[in-house]
Amino acid sequence: MSKVNEALDKLDLVSLKLDGYIVLGPLHGGMDNENYLIQAHDQKYILYLPTQGCNDLVNRKAEHINLKVISDLGISNASVYHDDESGIKINTYIEGLSLDKSQGRPYQKVSDVLKKLHQSQIKLYSDYNPFLRLDDYEKQVRSKGVAIQKSYEGLRNSLNTYREYLESQAKVPAHNDAQPSNFVENENGVYLIDFEFAANNDWVYDVACFGNITFQDALNLLKVYDTTNNKDYLKRLYLWRIFQCLQWYNVALLKFGEGLNATSGFDFKKVAQDYLQLGLTLAQDFAAKFKE
Repeated sequence: MSKVNEALDKLDLVSLKLDGYIVLGPLHGGMDNENYLIQAHDQKYILYLPTQGCNDLVNRKAEHINLKVISDLGISNASVYHDDESGIKINTYIEGLSLDKSQGRPYQKVSDVLKKLHQSQIKLYSDYNPFLRLDDYEKQVRSKGVAIQKSYEGLRNSLNTYREYLESQAKVPAHNDAQPSNFVENENGVYLIDFEFAANNDWVYDVACFGNITFQDALNLLKVYDTTNNKDYLKRLYLWRIFQCLQWYNVALLKFGEGLNATSGFDFKKVAQDYLQLGLTLAQDFAAKFKE
């Protein structure tokens, strides 16, 4: 845990009320940070240490500003420390079960939390700008000398035909990484954590994110979130999930290009391939369902 101790020793632990801390252990999951559970004065916290290259993907200043306006909604844990330069941060820890480890999915509770964010009328630091973001990620991948597959290029070109349609949707405050691992459930309800990618975006994007483990989760959540059976929402759900597969394909290739396979326990090249294959499969389903 020397990395944890080194990071914490640089902070004013007394003012943060973290003096006398103990490290309880690592928290596994996620590609962007190394997470550790720590305890001080009977309170538990999560320490986030960004992995190599993570700060090239996340605007830490925007994240910090967003957390301040989101905190009043009561849907997440509290920020204790946030460094805009290093990306090191400490949040209070919410006891409970992460939904990626849950046997079931409390869709109504998840929908309620997302609606509280989406309908809050708060204005986040910036828009998510998905397609510009994807352009940037691709440039970063190529700068690492990592090849992008031809099947990716074909899928990206197909998705580009819907770019104007997707970008024209009304934008609301969104999490933009609302996958099951970022929801925690306990006896008090469901909470949404890790707002690194928070920005204004189409609300359907968040529902699509919930399909990160299985797309059926996104389909089920949409039926709860919107009971009108709106075909346009379903269309956007498919398109945004395909987009997310392309996005995380690039993120995984970046991690591979930075040599993180050896230290992270992830086979990032396989992760990238899995996301690409899922995107291709969803594109086939989309073409069959929405013949145009």
